[in-house]
Amino acid sequence: MPRSAWTSNLYSLVVITCAVVITALVVRRELFPANAARPGAPGPVVADWRRFAEGGHRTGAADAPVTLVVFSDFECPACRALEERLRTLRERRPGRFATVFRHYPLTFHEHALAAARASECAARQGRFAQYHDALFASQETLGYTSWRAFARSAGVADSAAFDQCFAEPGAVPGLVRDTLDAHRLGVTATPTLLVNGRRLNGTPPLEVLEKAIDEAAAGR
Repeated sequence: MPRSAWTSNLYSLVVITCAVVITALVVRRELFPANAARPGAPGPVVADWRRFAEGGHRTGAADAPVTLVVFSDFECPACRALEERLRTLRERRPGRFATVFRHYPLTFHEHALAAARASECAARQGRFAQYHDALFASQETLGYTSWRAFARSAGVADSAAFDQCFAEPGAVPGLVRDTLDAHRLGVTATPTLLVNGRRLNGTPPLEVLEKAIDEAAAGR
């Protein structure tokens, strides 16, 4: 092989290797920020946590002793796992806690922003919770199943109004509000939780999440 060709190939290999390393570092930074605690590890108490519970979509009794604020992404596998654990805990601890869903679609998830937008259109017809459940239940089909099909499965009555909502230009107020609050809180990854103000990062194991809820209910 001529020396010039060998040098060119070596240069190309170095460039490709650098690109792969940089990409890996960016993904690691997004998914595992350096200052993030291990999943489920108790973080600091957010003194003004109630302001973050005022927006979003609430599920559960208004007088529940514990409120979980969840910044989430419909395309995030860890968020789906968290939702499954919360469903289990609702059965174990009925009436003990309420959840407030806040949007934080991650930029490297191709369909997360559109899914969040579609869920807000379902919310206009009072079907956010059902649309939320449909998206997480069929998360692997995002990008293949139409948003209208998800709407039908969620019981959204007016498909034409749903389509019109989704096609509206401009930002969605609910998404803007949630994203701004996420930035104020310093959210860098999903899911991020506040349990009566106690911050938890990632997807806590079921027993850790249950303990956090029980302690919050007891005022600890």
